Amino acid sequence: MADEKDPRFQKSDDGAEPDYRAKEVTIAPRGKFGRALENLWYHYKFQIVAGVVLLTVLIVCLVQCIGRGATPDYILCYAGRKDLRPTTSNTAQADMASSLTGFLTEQSLTGEGVEIYPYLITDGSTDTAVQPYNKTNLENLRNELALANTYLFLLDESLFLTQTKTGDERYLVPVDAYLTEGKTPEVTPDGYGVYLRSLSLSTLPGFCDLPDDTVVCLRVGYTLSGGKSAERKFERYEALFRALLANPL
Repeated sequence: MADEKDPRFQKSDDGAEPDYRAKEVTIAPRGKFGRALENLWYHYKFQIVAGVVLLTVLIVCLVQCIGRGATPDYILCYAGRKDLRPTTSNTAQADMASSLTGFLTEQSLTGEGVEIYPYLITDGSTDTAVQPYNKTNLENLRNELALANTYLFLLDESLFLTQTKTGDERYLVPVDAYLTEGKTPEVTPDGYGVYLRSLSLSTLPGFCDLPDDTVVCLRVGYTLSGGKSAERKFERYEALFRALLANPL
């Protein structure tokens, strides 16, 4: 309802009726800055959107990395039928980390120690309740092998034979270069792993409970990224792998 006090709706002094037509509104022209932004968006909108998406991903990754806390000095990935999930009665992970520390030098430790990444995989299980769990852990194992978060793996023999290759390529390095003269451990027929049962490591807490066919193996160095830092990391794992193989039963 029109406001009767609005001057536009009052009769003029000569008695003429007020003009109810809408007045033309003139929009002030954009300034130079506004025109520049409009021109920038017109020509580079796809690049701007891609940049915003990339920045968002980087921020999310940074937040996740900060939330993970300190990085351990060494990570050992185990995949197999032994359940290493910690409980009040199952201290295998902590025992394995402690046992592995005995093969490390003080110079190779910065205070964060050893962490175990366990993936329980019951290979060939027909249990419908277990199969989805196996599938998820198999995918996690493949990701570990592909992304090289760690280089040291302990795998059930069946997983060692089926999961450590992609096409004709192996994720692993041959063990010959890491064997010392004299008594040597039991090497797998393909030459890419050593059976845990033939190492003194197998007698130590945590490791002594693993399946008899467990294979110790070393992933190839990760060369796609990381530069000198990745090279130094791989060299530290090489030294640990060599120390493990130098103590056969």
